[in-house]
Amino acid sequence: MKKATEIIKKTELVFIIILLLGMVCSSFLQVVFRLVLKQPLAWTEELSRYLFVWLTFIGGALIVSESGHFKMDILTAFIKGRWVQIVNIIVQIALVIFSIVLVIYGAKLVRMVYTQKSPALGITMSIPYLVLPLNGVLSIIHLIENAIDDLKILLSKQKEVA
Repeated sequence: MKKATEIIKKTELVFIIILLLGMVCSSFLQVVFRLVLKQPLAWTEELSRYLFVWLTFIGGALIVSESGHFKMDILTAFIKGRWVQIVNIIVQIALVIFSIVLVIYGAKLVRMVYTQKSPALGITMSIPYLVLPLNGVLSIIHLIENAIDDLKILLSKQKEVA
């Protein structure tokens, strides 16, 4: 499982770099065409916006893999030992439930907007919204890996106590 998740993490990182480069190029084109050529491009702003959304959600999934997501550490600051892993596992279960909801309703949204076209690019609106269920799936994979790691630590601490 570790090898598979490492491949997923590297793929996410490469995808993030590509998205960021696409955003920079699109924004640069917009500036050049608007200020230098006095002929603004209609599609560059929309493309940059969609790339930014994808960058945010794919980056969010990558952050989940490092347990860097937003969380309140106040409880874990006051507990010690195996309770830290127990709280981490509970948090990861809650995040998996949220991610499952994101996958289900994100997929429904993708199906619902399939026939709609974006104003400037003319692509199906399901492409920008596809990142919602994708983020959910990637987050679930990373959360399961993190929960397994915490469970291994928890079980090794129980063996030490026994």
